Amino acid sequence: MTGTEAVLQRFIARGHPAIRASHAKTLEFTADPQIGERATCVVGVAAELPAVAVAGPIRLTLQVGDHCLECTAVGNSGWLPGSSAVIRRSDNRLPDTFATDADLVASRIPRELVQILRSVDTELTVTVRRAAGAAGGTLVRLRLAIGADPRLLPEATAADLVVAEDPVARARLVAAGLAPGRLAGGGTLLAAGGRLLAVSAMAPVGPGSLGQALAAAGAVEVLGFPAELAVSAAAAADSPTITVPSGSARTVAELAAANPAAALVLRCPADELAGLLSRLDRPEASVIVAPVENPERPVRTNLAGLAVSGRDELVCRVAGNPAAAGLPATDPARLVRELLAQSVTPRTIALALAALPGWSRRSAYQFVLSLSGGESAD
Repeated sequence: MTGTEAVLQRFIARGHPAIRASHAKTLEFTADPQIGERATCVVGVAAELPAVAVAGPIRLTLQVGDHCLECTAVGNSGWLPGSSAVIRRSDNRLPDTFATDADLVASRIPRELVQILRSVDTELTVTVRRAAGAAGGTLVRLRLAIGADPRLLPEATAADLVVAEDPVARARLVAAGLAPGRLAGGGTLLAAGGRLLAVSAMAPVGPGSLGQALAAAGAVEVLGFPAELAVSAAAAADSPTITVPSGSARTVAELAAANPAAALVLRCPADELAGLLSRLDRPEASVIVAPVENPERPVRTNLAGLAVSGRDELVCRVAGNPAAAGLPATDPARLVRELLAQSVTPRTIALALAALPGWSRRSAYQFVLSLSGGESAD
């Protein structure tokens, strides 16, 4: 809908003696006319902030007289217009976050310009322009809220094409004055750097007609979905899905072994995820990971490419193996009983069982003993 570098917004902020611009992770424009010494990220006060949010890749130009700085970032359509517009280096989207993934923070502003910003006579002009998108294009799936959804217009403005995933979404788009388009060829993504917005109002979470677009997209955003559904909404292939209740790694491994064709969705701390996934015996499976508190931009990777750290709780979707859909599930108790009936020793059975995903040597021995009438497995 808008071309690269098209001007989206322009607003004015002013200088203040307390501006320090020393924060290493953010910069901020505030509508408040006064700030204290602790406002280390503020670079402009009394800002006449925009009335609506922006979405997608943007370029901010900060100009004071002959001084000009540029910042690339990603607009947050969930920004709530009000007293503050924070630009973050991280991807953390909070209600006060105007944009994320910024390559400029307060501490990197030249000190000569900071000194100028400490004058109440200084006027700072901020211009927001559309910028080029991800190389492979971006697919945004927006689940509409009940009633008016303030994110719809910013996301539609940022998109090159808007499509409706269901009749209710189509009606909502038309009512908002947006004419939904159609996906060509069943869902091919736009040209490199393009942005496709798919709007839904009803239940389906699977890829549906978006399968090709999801597979081709360089990045996927999922807005309005709870964490467990967000990672499934970013998957290009549909499959039966099991949401794993909280439990031990052994429980997860047993579910994976018993349901090889099903995708698993689970939660766990970031520093435990790689170890847990290594026990599932799905080394080639695709993995989709997102923070539970901020699942809007899930990362799609595999076990080899997984790189997470820290103690934040993550939600993760591990793809199943569709080729296993026709294979019967194995009942370990029945298998053990049949082997015992064939005079296979409990010790041999227990050792074989312990080699399977989800079984330890101790649990295997105890399981076989329980079925062998208490006869020693040694």
